[in-house]
Amino acid sequence: MKLFSKQLLQYTALIGIAVSLISDKTTAMSLNEVTGTRDETIVVIKDGIELELKDARGLRVTPVTIDNTTYLPLRAISENMGWDVGWDNDKRTITLDEVIQPELKEEVDEKSPEPTTLTDFGGSIDKTLMLTKVPTDLKVGTMQFIQGGILKGSSARAAIDLSKNPYASLSTYLAVKKTITSTNKAAYANTPVEVRITEVINGKEVSYFTKNIYPNDAPVHVELDLRNKSKIKIALKSDVLDTQLILGDAIFNP
Repeated sequence: MKLFSKQLLQYTALIGIAVSLISDKTTAMSLNEVTGTRDETIVVIKDGIELELKDARGLRVTPVTIDNTTYLPLRAISENMGWDVGWDNDKRTITLDEVIQPELKEEVDEKSPEPTTLTDFGGSIDKTLMLTKVPTDLKVGTMQFIQGGILKGSSARAAIDLSKNPYASLSTYLAVKKTITSTNKAAYANTPVEVRITEVINGKEVSYFTKNIYPNDAPVHVELDLRNKSKIKIALKSDVLDTQLILGDAIFNP
């Protein structure tokens, strides 16, 4: 037999006292002795388990019949515990059921994810893409960028790992610079630089963006789709060794 908790037994004791008061009041009104019969044939069921009710003194509590009316020591339980009390007269069984309270969902102030700059990006970026906030690094013609990255070389690439920091897009300005020296031919000064963006799928690189950018072009604004991409690679191809691809004011958007 499973026993009620201490709190539950105290409630049961209270109702037992109430039954005694009813008996005393009835005696006073009728001037006759009132006899209550304990009905131990009634079974109390909670969660499919038969319960043995006891009061605070450890005495067994059973329903009492007075003047052909059966009083159940369960009213206080149902009122205080919020349980439903069911009665099956044929089986002489009392069933206690907990009333399921609707869950109160705590309101959470969910803030939309903030855009993240390239220099504040929390994921992995190859060191070949130099992150910078130096103004002289990020000045292209009349445009001055605040932050960004620089990829250097005649054939260079850098990977950005998005697996743990997914974003919807990368917004950036693309610009190229070439440094012509005595070892470089002046004829190559304004030849285009090929910029290519690839995504890595099952270990293979698949291009999804390409553009030829001239050194004398104004910075080109692009919005790169990053949805469902775990890793991308940025690559440049130039005929001059000292070539820079500048990603100006690059921002990851959620």
